[in-house]
Amino acid sequence: MRLSVFAFLALVAIAAAQAQKPANDIDIKAQILECHDKTEAPCKNATDEEQQDCNSSFITTEVCVSKCVNDSKDSLQEILGCYKSKCKSENKYVQTYFGKVYTCLSGISILAFTVAASALALLL
Repeated sequence: MRLSVFAFLALVAIAAAQAQKPANDIDIKAQILECHDKTEAPCKNATDEEQQDCNSSFITTEVCVSKCVNDSKDSLQEILGCYKSKCKSENKYVQTYFGKVYTCLSGISILAFTVAASALALLL
């Protein structure tokens, strides 16, 4: 009886963890787009003089983020690691924007970890 309860709880824990894990790169990209959509446009508050530099910095940083997504398709954690270490901008508006997107994506990653950890705690 104990073995069957343990097996059932293990299956529930695995299912909960898998439910929070993106099924494929389309799901990861959807999460990234969702975080971008939730974040105010970076150059919106830039002055006229700052607009060109802001737009150029945004494009450069966006290309870096896209490369991280394409190179690390299987894991949101890998994407976040690449994102944090390689995609920086010296433009304050762009850096603030991507910092907010990173925080949003980190929240998704933390939620998935929390659900998995909670499910595993039930097994103990």
